[in-house]
Amino acid sequence: MGKTSTDIPVDGNNNTLDGLASYINGHELGVTASVINDLNGARLALVSTASGEPGDLSVTGNTTGLIFTKSAAGVNASFSIDGVPFNSTTNTVTGALAAVTLNLVSAAPGIPVLLTVGADTARATQAVNAFVASYNTVMGAINSQFTFDPVANTAGPLAANSSLRSLQGSLLPDVTFSRTGNNGYVNLASLGVNMANDGTLSVDSVKLNEVISDLLRASLLEAQINPSKTILETQITNLLSLREAWIEVERTSRASAHPPVPAQGVAAAESSGDSAPSNWKS
Repeated sequence: MGKTSTDIPVDGNNNTLDGLASYINGHELGVTASVINDLNGARLALVSTASGEPGDLSVTGNTTGLIFTKSAAGVNASFSIDGVPFNSTTNTVTGALAAVTLNLVSAAPGIPVLLTVGADTARATQAVNAFVASYNTVMGAINSQFTFDPVANTAGPLAANSSLRSLQGSLLPDVTFSRTGNNGYVNLASLGVNMANDGTLSVDSVKLNEVISDLLRASLLEAQINPSKTILETQITNLLSLREAWIEVERTSRASAHPPVPAQGVAAAESSGDSAPSNWKS
């Protein structure tokens, strides 16, 4: 297979189609073997586990009496982008266009395909809204314990629980944390996530979409210039790394005060072939 050859001994332990298939599959040779039964009888089918030219199979030195027919050769996918030729051992191509993954679904030699690369704001917006919803669920449950009912003259059963009060007190500064610089994206509010008086969060959809669009647009431009690191990645890393450092300092300070208690893109693309594994049938 490819540039690697393997000898498969045939003896009294595996001199049947099922025996050969079991032997091949049990030795991780980069080939999957199976026995196919149809109107013409039983056949041994060999399929490479690798795609493209590295997975091309050939059978030589065959002394079994079986006649093998190569039904498909292992070939690389070939295509061009703006006239620049590319080839890939798989039909999922990364690296040809910075920050873009191409999925080659069929061969279309000579037929150009127009690819429009744009910012995927929907997924980022969904992630922010999911975070806000989850946070509000937690904060709402906490707040309900401290809500006083003037008719019943009672609050929640955990109203006097110091641990719950401490949890509430730690969550609030977490979501209002702010840093300097970072091109103005210094806290959740700068992204369009605002806090109400009861500590719950709300999303300014217009502002959030504008911020995400600007960041992703800048990120895609940066990816073309410097693929190793995008602006979006840099901004998020800067915000999170400083936040993590602040949390660690806060934890260290609290640990000192309270010792622990032991637990009880756009381009024209042309495809001229699919990447495919090699197949053999006896």
